[in-house]
Amino acid sequence: MITLEDLEQTRSLLTGHFRLSSGLHSDRYLQCARLLMYPE
Repeated sequence: MITLEDLEQTRSLLTGHFRLSSGLHSDRYLQCARLLMYPE
């Protein structure tokens, strides 16, 4: 199971201002590719 701590340790959960491909805006972005670099 992936926890919030896992996302923070792998720097997969980014915070800031993001414009999504849908045109919506978000203050968080999950970078899945970075998370998959750590398969443990």
